[in-house]
Amino acid sequence: MTKTRSFDADKIEVLNISKRGDGRQRVLKLCHAGTPYILKCYGLKTSRRRAVMRELGSLTVAGKSSIRARARCKTEREVLRLWMREGFDVPRLLSIEPPLEIQEPYLVLEWIPGCSLYDILESQETSLVRKEDLISRFAALMEKRHARALELHEPRLLFERPTFEHVLISGDRLIHFDFEIVFTSKSDIGRFVRREIVGFLHSLAKSSRESFGSLLDTFVAAYPDSKRFDHVRDDLIAYGAVPVAAWLEPVQRFSRKWQRYSKRSRLAAALEEALRFRERRRPDRRCAGLRQSRR
Repeated sequence: MTKTRSFDADKIEVLNISKRGDGRQRVLKLCHAGTPYILKCYGLKTSRRRAVMRELGSLTVAGKSSIRARARCKTEREVLRLWMREGFDVPRLLSIEPPLEIQEPYLVLEWIPGCSLYDILESQETSLVRKEDLISRFAALMEKRHARALELHEPRLLFERPTFEHVLISGDRLIHFDFEIVFTSKSDIGRFVRREIVGFLHSLAKSSRESFGSLLDTFVAAYPDSKRFDHVRDDLIAYGAVPVAAWLEPVQRFSRKWQRYSKRSRLAAALEEALRFRERRRPDRRCAGLRQSRR
């Protein structure tokens, strides 16, 4: 597709900008020929000195992709294409060339009006029926994506930072976004799947509050592979989380034992209890610990 260059200078809106680093990390909303689009610019999110240390930790300790600006842009472009090719809804890449003063690296994405699933779950004005419908749809798609990731040994089909803040609801669309960093090990796909489940359970607990019990039942019922939740519970009991690598399991166990991360441990314990008692349908018992852990 041929790239075009045109924009309305009076219609630039700053949606997000990092106050740290070199100031280039930002998300802008522009307009081309009357059509809005997103310009995501990549830059340093911290000082160069800290960036080097984080780069080493990301690559060697956590087994993640590079945090360098160009690498994050390249990773996100590749992941967007992969998810779209596999049939999962993500923002489309557009062939619109931004203004001359914008320096690479950047991506041009379709503008999608909507609201994050996190905000919808948190809203007191949204009905429980609506929330259950969205969670059911998300869980079914999630399990399908997990199965495909396991089949392909493809870690890029999994969220490195699983949260409902990275799921956008627009009409009937359920869109996934934010893929700057991904896990890289093809031998730990099962672990990354469990880690993603735990991440979204945490996000569900934090956003849904009193309706968590009912939404957890919906989540589990809509996720076809129920045995995977048993493995998730095992990890929560043993480590309080899902370690990103096998060699980190003793460290995770030690930190949980000595309660060095008490807030995370309380939330993990509440989630483990919620999964254990989900079939009894007692949301008052399940939510008590979660509400306490959020304080």
